[in-house]
Amino acid sequence: SISPSSHQFITEGRSLNLSCESRAWPEASVHWKHHSNNVSSLKHLSHHRAQSSEIHANGFSTYTRTVQHAFLHTMAMLVSDSGRYTCVAKNDVKTVRKYVQVTVQAPPAAPTIARVVTEQRHAVVVVMVPDSHNSALLTYEVQWQGEQQLEWTSQFHSANTMNVSTTESITITGLMPWQQYSFRVRVNNSIGLSNFSQATGLIITKPLTPPEVSSITIVETNPTRLSFKIFDPNGWTPEMGVLTEYEVLWKAIGESTAQTFTRKISLNISRDTVNSSLATDFILDGLSKATLYSIVVQASNGYSKGRLVEVQANTTATVPGPVSAVVLAVLAHDKISLSWSDVMDTGGIPLTMIVVSYGRVSGMNTIWTNRSSLSGDYLTAGRKSLTLHSLLESTTYNIRLTAVNAEGDGEPALPPPITTPSFQHPPAVTRLTVSDVLLTSAVLRWTLDDDQPLVPISHFVLEYQRLDRQSGAWSEVRINTTTSRRFTLSGLEKDVNYQTRLNVHNEYSITPGNTNLLFKTLDGRPTRLTDLLLKGTDSNSATFQWFRNLGDRYRPTILKVAVYINGIVNHDRRYPMSDAESDTLVLENLRADTKYMVVIHTANEHGQIGDQFSTKQFTTMPKVESTTVTVTSATTTVDNGASESGDDSFPLVPVVAGAAGGLLLIILIVLAVMATRRKNKTDMDSNVWKVGPTMTSYGGAERPGNQDVHDRSRSSVDTDRSNIPTWMKSGNSQLGLPDSRNSPHTPAAEPDGPPEGASPRTFHSFMHTGERSQSTPTSQPRNHDTVV
Repeated sequence: SISPSSHQFITEGRSLNLSCESRAWPEASVHWKHHSNNVSSLKHLSHHRAQSSEIHANGFSTYTRTVQHAFLHTMAMLVSDSGRYTCVAKNDVKTVRKYVQVTVQAPPAAPTIARVVTEQRHAVVVVMVPDSHNSALLTYEVQWQGEQQLEWTSQFHSANTMNVSTTESITITGLMPWQQYSFRVRVNNSIGLSNFSQATGLIITKPLTPPEVSSITIVETNPTRLSFKIFDPNGWTPEMGVLTEYEVLWKAIGESTAQTFTRKISLNISRDTVNSSLATDFILDGLSKATLYSIVVQASNGYSKGRLVEVQANTTATVPGPVSAVVLAVLAHDKISLSWSDVMDTGGIPLTMIVVSYGRVSGMNTIWTNRSSLSGDYLTAGRKSLTLHSLLESTTYNIRLTAVNAEGDGEPALPPPITTPSFQHPPAVTRLTVSDVLLTSAVLRWTLDDDQPLVPISHFVLEYQRLDRQSGAWSEVRINTTTSRRFTLSGLEKDVNYQTRLNVHNEYSITPGNTNLLFKTLDGRPTRLTDLLLKGTDSNSATFQWFRNLGDRYRPTILKVAVYINGIVNHDRRYPMSDAESDTLVLENLRADTKYMVVIHTANEHGQIGDQFSTKQFTTMPKVESTTVTVTSATTTVDNGASESGDDSFPLVPVVAGAAGGLLLIILIVLAVMATRRKNKTDMDSNVWKVGPTMTSYGGAERPGNQDVHDRSRSSVDTDRSNIPTWMKSGNSQLGLPDSRNSPHTPAAEPDGPPEGASPRTFHSFMHTGERSQSTPTSQPRNHDTVV
């Protein structure tokens, strides 16, 4: 057991006596611990032991139990001796511990002043909470002493027992403005008072708010500067501190909708003596001209500022600055344009006018003879321009611009002199040509000797007249475009000779056309070929020949050939014709025993297609696989597939009888065939078209056709238009196409000329499909629009 056993509170410096009794068998060892340390290691604590024995009997035997006493004694307890003390008894059987809590109390430790915040009549002392030494803090005592005071003045403040912060803020009242004070503090608890903290240095309270300045006097105004005098405030007392500065704020009236002063300057004063008769000079510079300013002034003692005092003053205006960015340009022999930008410096007040003066340069002098005053829109923002008229040609002029306001004339802007040119006529037409002459229109093109004249071209006038009516008036067409050099003259009459000329105009003059251009409009579309002959066919080719009227001045110069098989365009080409009276066309690589129709259009150099078609229908010969020789008594007739027209039939050849005669007959037949083919080839050298099994990109587009095909006699050569499909009976105005307005079956447009690399009169490699003709003629053909 431990005695005493309850929590022990001891004031620092007093003694502590503890005892511990242990009764144990076997004998136990007993000792004291403070926290985890043996008491024997603590120098200021003393302890000793006492031992005795007790004999006990339990009815069966007797035993001796040892009684031990452990005593703990200290003469002067310290706060650091607080804590739990433990008596430990231990033998071979068990270990027993008993505890007692000891708290040593003392007065608080001396506090520390962290900082002092002063106002005009009070201060806030911030204290670091000291160690309470195991007893709650009760009251703070704050003392202060003025610079000239001998005694300390106290003010008490109850400690905040709920405060968990490390600082305590204490407000001290009763101070005087603009005075210096020293502060110290102490605190007590239930045991006693702490020592005072270390005293602070002298800390000054804030001064009273200064009064307003007594007056502001305007000394001088000019366009960009204002001069003032500021007189010290009235009623300045020592408690207001030191007049340290004047704060000056200013703004232009109407400059800010918020009416805030965004510009400030501080005038450092720093004087203890304040007298309303004392004045401070200051200057506001860099201001705008002719502007009303509001200026406010505040006196400051470094801690607070007095009330605002306002005064208003105007800067003065000046004459305007020069007109900027003046540009001169010659428009004509009697006109000069001038332009300019805004006047950057109006003198602070609105402009009343801009004066433009100009005069002729004579030697070193200028004869100023003209003056114009501009107002209204010429004074608003943006670039302005003016044109001077009625000037003399080939004359040098000086021009000046002067801005004017209510203060007077500004500095004139004087650009370099400018000289007008001599009189400018429009450029002349150097070449006038005509092209694309049609029935009622023609395209005219021209060139000028100057495409960028000094005086711009205003328009052209095209005059034209019929040659058979030269006594009549010329017709005129105004051409307003000045950049294009091309015009289509329409509304003409067909088959009429015309003369035309082109006049060029500018603002001042006209340059008439000095050359009359002659041309004649067309009288109609090209005529049909006078005749188209099918000279002959065999199993894979056909030869055509046609004739033209060379006296026709609009004779066809381009041939358009379309080959149709069962209503489908097999190929569709065009090529230039020669100027000869006749021409020959050979179609090669045709299919044997196949019906074809050839349609030939004529066209002129303007691309117009004739209204008439020249057509031929034919059937290629069947392909002969072998030659049969029949020997009669004297002669043998050989049929080797004569042409459909009969023009290329082979003659009968007498043959010698017998085997030798048969062999000779075969040789003669071969020679005859070769001679005939050679003759046909000679005729075809000028125009040969090869139609083969491969379709190239130059082939004609396929066209749907009526498959109800009829057969005709092989000797039939059809030039009648009654069996031509209706969609082919009216020619289109563009080269190579039937009229698309009459039927949806319109052949695709083809490129001009032969395929690249081919002879101008040779075309090949066009695929076609055909239908073999029957070996015997059919009955009369059915009446329909089927191309065969």
